[in-house]
Amino acid sequence: MQGRAMDEAVNRISLGLFLVAFAAFGLIFSGVGNGNTVPRIALSLAIVEHGSLFIDDFAPFTEDKGTARGHYISDKAPGLSFLALPAVAVAAKAEHLHAADVRWIETDTESGVPHLTPELQRVQWVATLATSALYTALALVVLFRTALLLGVSMQGALFAALVYGFATPTWGWATTFFSHAPCGAFMVFALGAVVAATVPSDTQWTRLKSFATGTGAGVLLGMVIVLELTAAPAVACIGAFGLWRSLHATPNRTVMLVAGAVLGGLIVGAPFLLHNALLFENPFSVGYSHSLSPPGYAAIDFTVPSAAVAAQLIFGGGRGLLWLAPILLLAPLAWRATWQSGARALTLLCVAVFAAFLVINAAYVNWYAGAATGPRYLAPALPFLALPFAWLWDRSSVNARRALGSLAILSGVLCFAMASIQLFAPWDYQRQTSPVANVVAETLLPKLAKQDLPNLVLRQMGASRRVALWSYAGLIGGGLLLLWLSTSVAASSERRRRDTLRLREA
Repeated sequence: MQGRAMDEAVNRISLGLFLVAFAAFGLIFSGVGNGNTVPRIALSLAIVEHGSLFIDDFAPFTEDKGTARGHYISDKAPGLSFLALPAVAVAAKAEHLHAADVRWIETDTESGVPHLTPELQRVQWVATLATSALYTALALVVLFRTALLLGVSMQGALFAALVYGFATPTWGWATTFFSHAPCGAFMVFALGAVVAATVPSDTQWTRLKSFATGTGAGVLLGMVIVLELTAAPAVACIGAFGLWRSLHATPNRTVMLVAGAVLGGLIVGAPFLLHNALLFENPFSVGYSHSLSPPGYAAIDFTVPSAAVAAQLIFGGGRGLLWLAPILLLAPLAWRATWQSGARALTLLCVAVFAAFLVINAAYVNWYAGAATGPRYLAPALPFLALPFAWLWDRSSVNARRALGSLAILSGVLCFAMASIQLFAPWDYQRQTSPVANVVAETLLPKLAKQDLPNLVLRQMGASRRVALWSYAGLIGGGLLLLWLSTSVAASSERRRRDTLRLREA
């Protein structure tokens, strides 16, 4: 497919993919009162309402906190709280306009126990929509279009995007106010920028255009680190991949791209360094260095990577990735297909990003990530596990594609169950083991069979179990089906066009 027809088809699918993904992520919501989300939303509200970095009022509701200057602070990297500021400002203002005396915390008159209010829940939902849901939905589109730039078919590119968004635990982490899904999304944005900046073209790139593009890529890569500090090795891998591509494909742009990337990283890093300097009088000191260790945690610390922990993160019933996304069993085949297609540097990048997160997680003292379903510290790497499936799809036979599709659907059902039922599985902190042998078999599937899906927004608004489930399934499932059919139509049109050209040439 060439020219305008190709562009129109890609644009239609991109828009449809974004709308379906944003609806899928936005219509599931959880995490209010979770110890991980509370300090993040508290910091956003403190900045918006008081111009402060202290979260004293919210300290009793979270164990993920530290101290500085005689106050409680969020010990998290502040990137997600920063990204949410515009949405939180609007949502908080709307709540104050609706009720001048609105409060985020109230004390029960009978028990005397403080609790978070429904008004805070609405503000956090808006913050989640404007960060986790929005950026992940956009990342699906960027991954789709990046795969196209790298030479795969439209169906292959869409399949990889759908695996990323709907057949991995990304589905769950895009529905709550955690930083994992946005971190992965910004890595996708950075990869897309790097690929687009290093595609040879007939038109001459000016030095200014190269510098500006590099600056944008640097901002995106810097944002990844401000979201999650442990993503720094993955950022280095993406940067090295971009440098290699530029040196080999667009050497005349390399110097300006690199100079721009350095400036971009400094630009996005400045607020982070200022945040640290204001709190700790040291721009290079971070919140985790000032954490108050909660009960059951030894420390925020790292040790030698453990093969046993790595096995638990991939295969274990309590945290194992493959139980939630069995399609990732085929990741080695996807890497091989990508390698054999000639995209060897990309294959190495995808393997390296996943390996970086796995090694760091396996070395973390609290590797189990608290109360979480699945290995949530691996979540940012999931798009790099999904991208090679574009090449696997293109190089597969009809029967192999049916098997791929079946595994993707099974994975999608399991990840939907995770997102709509239980993102925060219990954990025995003393024994470092899950209270259930297998969270999928013993918790998610039984509740899914009963249509017990408390995280569906329609359910939270009072709809019955059946209405909430089938309304969501009809909207999202129908949208995904239409998307897939649209690529089939586009592919058929392209085949007819090529056949017509061959006949004319004959």
